[in-house]
Amino acid sequence: MARRKLFAGIIIGSIVGGLVVMTDPKVRRYAKDKACDLYSKANYDQVSQGLKSGAEWTIETLQSIEDNIQPLLKK
Repeated sequence: MARRKLFAGIIIGSIVGGLVVMTDPKVRRYAKDKACDLYSKANYDQVSQGLKSGAEWTIETLQSIEDNIQPLLKK
């Protein structure tokens, strides 16, 4: 219970702190510029391929785990 309250407090504090900081026009402009830079540098084909290969690896791993557990469950 205490752990959950700690993490909730950290998350809520981060959100409130971020909102308070964004009241400064210079900070808003900086955040907007950085977001635009990140958007322009994004290579969506590369990101898409990375997600696809990660999903395939996850499926193969889960299949392997399932295959290894099946004999144990049949006993």
